[in-house]
Amino acid sequence: MSAPNPSSSSTNPTPTLFPTLYSLLPPSLHPTLLSHLSLLSIHAEQYYIIDRIYTTTNPVVSGQLRNLRFRSRRRKSTTKTDNNQSNSDGAVGKEGKETAGEWLYTLEYVSAPLRSAEYSEASVRAIIGIEIKGMSGKDEVEEFITAMGFQHSHTYTLSGLLFHIPIPAPSNPPLTLQITITNLIPLSSATPTSHPTTISPTNPSLVGGTEPYLVQIHPSRPVNPVPIPGDVGLQDMIGLMRDLAGRVDVDGLEWSTGSMR
Repeated sequence: MSAPNPSSSSTNPTPTLFPTLYSLLPPSLHPTLLSHLSLLSIHAEQYYIIDRIYTTTNPVVSGQLRNLRFRSRRRKSTTKTDNNQSNSDGAVGKEGKETAGEWLYTLEYVSAPLRSAEYSEASVRAIIGIEIKGMSGKDEVEEFITAMGFQHSHTYTLSGLLFHIPIPAPSNPPLTLQITITNLIPLSSATPTSHPTTISPTNPSLVGGTEPYLVQIHPSRPVNPVPIPGDVGLQDMIGLMRDLAGRVDVDGLEWSTGSMR
């Protein structure tokens, strides 16, 4: 099969911003945090994603790398596509016999964390979604990535739980805060398209270990740099995230931007 033509896909020309707060949770505090979040959330679900990161050299700015994130998220085959997961249209397919089930694929340009005073209260990345809705699955998306000149850098999975927290502000499209409690599992850079059967959200080896959990607070979708009527802008969203972090009152849980300043 010939590689897809990059010109046949479209991108969202306006970058949107995705703020995140991070914390590391000792395994001993895992039950306490779960109990606390169960009182704050309107819904909780299993969370399992595979992120494949690709890079290429910027043809305009010498030496600058461009990052492309190809995300696979497991979902139940009976559910509809969650349009709040990304600002790009996704494709649906299979990941192979090791992790049978239906997956939602999204492809996005993702910047490095933005650096300025207005981004000091959270880790903020600019995101531009690439529409891949018409593609048949993972293999075709990877061919498309290769045709654009990107090379695989690294792959990791996040496996755990996702909590949806309501916000006290109307927004369109709908918007919530999300907290994920996950195991971060790097995969071999030599095998970007495969992953072992031991990595699973229901695998008991991921429960009760000694490694800390990665906890993140972020919106359910990217937000606009400035507020628009009927929606939440970046600074308001960061304020909501900081407020939620203050309400998650668990000793030993300290929130940060995840960067060394």
